[in-house]
Amino acid sequence: MAEALRHTDIELAQLVIEDDDRLDGRYLEVHQGVLSLLARQAPVASDLRLIAALLEVIKHVERMGDQCVNISKLLPLAGTEPPTHPGMLEKIVEMASQARAEVMQSKQAFARRDVGLAEDLVRQDERINRLNRECFRLAIEIGDDPDMREWAMHMMLVARWLERIGDNAVDIGEQTAFVVTGLFREFTDASHPARFAPRDWHNGARAACRAHGRERACTMSKELTFELAGGPYAVTAARLALSEIDEMVDETQAFDVRLLVSELVTNSVKHANAGPDESISLNLTIDDSVIRCEVRDPGPGFDPPEVSGEDAGDRGWGLFFVEQIADRWGVDRASASVWFEIERDRDDAISQTAA
Repeated sequence: MAEALRHTDIELAQLVIEDDDRLDGRYLEVHQGVLSLLARQAPVASDLRLIAALLEVIKHVERMGDQCVNISKLLPLAGTEPPTHPGMLEKIVEMASQARAEVMQSKQAFARRDVGLAEDLVRQDERINRLNRECFRLAIEIGDDPDMREWAMHMMLVARWLERIGDNAVDIGEQTAFVVTGLFREFTDASHPARFAPRDWHNGARAACRAHGRERACTMSKELTFELAGGPYAVTAARLALSEIDEMVDETQAFDVRLLVSELVTNSVKHANAGPDESISLNLTIDDSVIRCEVRDPGPGFDPPEVSGEDAGDRGWGLFFVEQIADRWGVDRASASVWFEIERDRDDAISQTAA
């Protein structure tokens, strides 16, 4: 892209446009593969985070390809030998090289799961932002020649698209941090410029957790309610709905909650015949002492059975897991719901039974 800009190489720009079809095809291939994986294997915990991040990453990569196509389509409009401003052209070429470096760094950060390298993208992106502002200033001061001003306006669009490529690289870096830490955060936020630096924010959060006697996500009381369509995709929908609990509880307890909710939703589909046209309600309440979850379906309700491992194979393992993992659980026949509670501060050894 940088060489096409430097030399106004229309043939090279055309190759970029043609290659975008390959990128779009690969995007659709990966996207379909991810959706198939979600439907067939229903990943949880860190695997689910990775899958969610991949959906975002491929979207940003596809957008970067579109930005390159936009630039390539614009080059022929100025002709083969347009009037140019050497200073502005040099800054545009430098922006293209910097954008390419950011994309490569975001790729390495995601492949290596390197949060530090991902956070460094903010510093790299500031250079592109500065060059973009300088190009804007030069475009205003370019002079009165109509052809030169038209070329400068084209280059302003090019600068904007290159700046967006850098922003997408930073977005991929943010997904890297999400995969590693389980917490999604924007590295920079124009609405709140006085926020902590990314690494300070992460270290500060961990320090605040340690102040409470253990490393876990620090939370206030929060209630989440979801209405899930029944049918074969209900369990996947439930697990996706619970993705944000990674920010509120530790990883082991998040795993426990997902496991038990998955089993209860499976029971709703299998035994209450909750089809796609029917609704399964999921209510989750989290405070500093307890995690409480309730799953309600359209079935007639039932009385709590005797639960033991010997007969689990005939009825399924759902309530057996609830009995073994939850601190308390029960059945509300009137509302056709099953609930369970997990203590936030219980001994870690208890929670490990889900592993």
